[in-house]
Amino acid sequence: MLRVFPLFMSLFFVISCNITSCSTSKKASSKIKISEMSNPCIDCGSVNSQSEKEYLSKMKKKFSESKNEFVKDHILRDLYLKGTTYEGNYEFDKSEQFFQLLTKLTPKDPHLLNKYIMSLVRNGSVEKALVILEDMNLEALDQEESTQLQQLKASVYESLGNFEGAAHVYDKVLVDHPGDIDVCIKRSYLERENSTTKAIKILKNCHDKNKKNEYKSELSFKTGRLYLDLGELKKAEQYFKQAYQEYPENSKSLAAIGVILGETKRIEVTLSLFKNHLKKYPDDYLISKRLMDHYVEREKYESALPYMEKMVDLNPKDPAVKYKLAYLYREVASYDKAIDSLKEVIPFGVETDKAYFFMGDLYIKKNQFKEAVLAFKEIKFDSTYYKESKMREMNLLRDIALVPSRSIAAGQTKDVKNYFTSLNAIKKEAKGELDFEVGVNKSLFWKKKNNFKNAAKALEEIKNHENFNSDHHFFLASMYEKDKLFDKADKIVLEMIKANPDNAQAYNYIGYSLIERVPSDLKRAKIYLEKALSLKPKDAHILDSIGWLYFKMGNYKSALDHLHKSFDNGLENDFTVNKHLGMSYKKMGDTQKAKHYFDQSLMHATSDQERETIFKLIGPDPKKMPASI
Repeated sequence: MLRVFPLFMSLFFVISCNITSCSTSKKASSKIKISEMSNPCIDCGSVNSQSEKEYLSKMKKKFSESKNEFVKDHILRDLYLKGTTYEGNYEFDKSEQFFQLLTKLTPKDPHLLNKYIMSLVRNGSVEKALVILEDMNLEALDQEESTQLQQLKASVYESLGNFEGAAHVYDKVLVDHPGDIDVCIKRSYLERENSTTKAIKILKNCHDKNKKNEYKSELSFKTGRLYLDLGELKKAEQYFKQAYQEYPENSKSLAAIGVILGETKRIEVTLSLFKNHLKKYPDDYLISKRLMDHYVEREKYESALPYMEKMVDLNPKDPAVKYKLAYLYREVASYDKAIDSLKEVIPFGVETDKAYFFMGDLYIKKNQFKEAVLAFKEIKFDSTYYKESKMREMNLLRDIALVPSRSIAAGQTKDVKNYFTSLNAIKKEAKGELDFEVGVNKSLFWKKKNNFKNAAKALEEIKNHENFNSDHHFFLASMYEKDKLFDKADKIVLEMIKANPDNAQAYNYIGYSLIERVPSDLKRAKIYLEKALSLKPKDAHILDSIGWLYFKMGNYKSALDHLHKSFDNGLENDFTVNKHLGMSYKKMGDTQKAKHYFDQSLMHATSDQERETIFKLIGPDPKKMPASI
């Protein structure tokens, strides 16, 4: 099958820095001395003030007309400087024009020709680049320039899918330079598509012809990678070990050994190798990262921290690493250190909203709610964290406002005023996006204040919102019920039943409500609850309601039967169910079991009011007091 060699990969081989050098020539052209490029071109003018075409035309004319070599030299320097600037800004269409003119003005300069060809390739004019390369007499150039341009020619062939042509060029280079590591690796990569065995042979031959340990290690490593591709783990491990022995600083070979050891369940051996390596090379980023990853994957955050901290020391300008360090600090409850790490991230301007959101969450863990609010306020409207941060901000402001004030003034406290002012500001800032959430938050505030009338009012204001679901309808009904507006509460629930006759929770709600407020009409309550049970016979809440109904009817045996079913279906830790069981057993005369369930009820009580209810049920006899008291 034909292999499509993407242009990107061919360029990668040519323009990236590799084991021996960067591909950019170390040798400047004979006419343009890089070190002297700070001198401005005399009367060259600015490209910004005219089109590139006009500017280049002007420079070409000035160069051809000038008899002054000093002026010509400066024109070349200015063209080169501007061309490389465009190249650095990835404006290859413009750099191509400048280097093209430079090659016309100095046609024998291979460095400029290389620049021009690279601009053509980067700009997509690969065929044009190949024509120029094929017309050149590369053998006439010096060794470095010839090798570099021949590699470029091979890469262009690869980009065009002419792998045979690329192989021919690489082979030609290797005849004259058999130990050239870059060419060996590229030729091996090309051969791998046909025969991995032959690719390995190319690398081994190159390895034998190299004397420098650094190069030999790299070739051994590449050989190990090819054996790994073949699934020959023992051979791969052998060459990775050889690579590490030849040049221990090449820690990727050690990392590769770790991968194989992991595959063969020799984790402890891997850890020992890595830690011993760090004793000799404590600043090795790769191995520190591997150890950190190992411990994080196993949730051993304390063990991971030293390696993460080392990574930050080695790479202090990488915000992603600082984020990870903050995460680890949070996992080990070092919240102050996590916050400090995030504060160092923010000046980078990378994922700032994420940092503030994370920071706000950390302040919450420290119970520093006002600081958390300030962090959440920094998150911008267009951020993906905005909505969640505003909801948390509103919840925090509500909790702060609900803290009992020492002031005996009749008016609202400062925190309460701030709460409502902030909610209005959030509502305005969000431009309608958070109207629903603001309404729900207000209703929860008024509920906590036992102002059920205002809670219901806040819900009524958002009742027509698309997010107002059945839970919100139940909540609204409960607020009316607590405000003794039973007709309004019933109307809401009956409308829910009308809209959905199979709404078991609605039947349960109104049935339980009737038990509590109209104990003289238990038959009506029974109709609703039996309907609910028929729709959801295993629903724990409905079973509790039926059990409570039977309790109220004096049928304690049936009450216990249904209450135990509720208990067994997931409400074993529920205050109400345990209370109902205790009351039923008390009526049955089983004080020991009654005491047990009252005890459980107290354990799961969430308010002083609930605890007081149980104390009243127990009575004044200390012997009947639950053990938990």
